[in-house]
Amino acid sequence: MDRAESTHALGMFSLALVMLLALVPTLSVETDPSGGTESVDLAAMGVPLATRVSLGDPMPSDSGDARAWRAIPGIGPTLSGRLAHWGAQGLLQQEGDLLPVPGIGPKMAAKISPWILWREPRAHTVLTNPGPSEPHSPSGTNQ
Repeated sequence: MDRAESTHALGMFSLALVMLLALVPTLSVETDPSGGTESVDLAAMGVPLATRVSLGDPMPSDSGDARAWRAIPGIGPTLSGRLAHWGAQGLLQQEGDLLPVPGIGPKMAAKISPWILWREPRAHTVLTNPGPSEPHSPSGTNQ
């Protein structure tokens, strides 16, 4: 099998897998006693993040997975690499954090933001130096 055939076979396998996974939630959803339905946890089933995102699961903002970022409509390979880098660094906490990423303007940020699961901002410890409570004279005696 040459490279072209191998690539085609892999593509067909991937397509079949995505189609099969699209059916999984429908096939494995069970009704609970109250009459509602339970959701299927695709992550617990071992479904890759990129596949989950392409099926509509939100993209964690702190993900460093470029393939998963590329699953968001409108994101190509270059931009997905940038978003993965920024996400892995913890620099994407809210929609406005997308704007400094090269290649993302306000329209693109608004377009992709609904696809992203924004993480809670990390708590920052502010260190302060309260200084002396009373002024001191140069000789060390208070005035």
